[in-house]
Amino acid sequence: MPEELNKLKEKKDKYITKIFWLCLQIAFIFGIPAVGGAFLSRFLKNKYPNNDYISTLVLFGCFIFSWVIVIIYFNYLKKKLKKINNQIEKIKSD
Repeated sequence: MPEELNKLKEKKDKYITKIFWLCLQIAFIFGIPAVGGAFLSRFLKNKYPNNDYISTLVLFGCFIFSWVIVIIYFNYLKKKLKKINNQIEKIKSD
């Protein structure tokens, strides 16, 4: 039983490490769409010069898209970590 508990603790630490790396990934999750959105808004602004809201709409869309990615990934990791914590508590109570 203690060996199984150690494996679960290692698995828990693995997911905690993934959450840490998520903090670094956020920079890319927000940065890449923002840069792509900047180029897209510049292109659209040149194509439609009379529309003043293109840049704002494109960058806002990229911002929303980035947050959707972050929330989905965070919830995925949270579910995995909760499952492991429940298994650890079950083993400790036995």
